[in-house]
Amino acid sequence: MAESFHPSQDRVPLLPEGGRFEGLVAIGGDARIEGAVDGEIVARGRLEVGEKAQIRARVEAEEVVLEGCLEGEVRARHRVELGPRARLVGVLTTARLVIADGGCFDGRLEMDPASRGPGEAVSP
Repeated sequence: MAESFHPSQDRVPLLPEGGRFEGLVAIGGDARIEGAVDGEIVARGRLEVGEKAQIRARVEAEEVVLEGCLEGEVRARHRVELGPRARLVGVLTTARLVIADGGCFDGRLEMDPASRGPGEAVSP
């Protein structure tokens, strides 16, 4: 079964469009960012990056759904999804990667099977 891109448009953004933050953003659960961040983002849940967001950061989360632009190092424990207008430049470490038609990834990819959730087998 093919997987599809499903951002959560109804989530209130932690940083709205036009907002700008420099430094460490620590998130205790799921979050959506629509603005600009320079620095580091650490989320204990799902991180969604909106279509107009501009992120230059080291990112660590359980899952990352990218619709906008992100430059830096991304470490997602379970999964990364790049939407049709997403652009990711940098180093990506994850167990699963989904890129929608039109999404762009330019960098180094490290697939980390140890990060897969329970019951997720690695096919030979």
